[in-house]
Amino acid sequence: DHSKRSSFICVLLSHGEEGIIFGTNGPVDLKKLASFFRGDCCRSQTGKPKLF
Repeated sequence: DHSKRSSFICVLLSHGEEGIIFGTNGPVDLKKLASFFRGDCCRSQTGKPKLF
């Protein structure tokens, strides 16, 4: 529950390519990762700024 927070900031440090970051289990699409924090997936983040 992030309802008491006014924004969301995510910093990931890794190697990758444009739009992809390499994780321990292989490449991860950054759009897919960011989609978990959209308002329809995380209601408490609706209308709040997000920085990736």
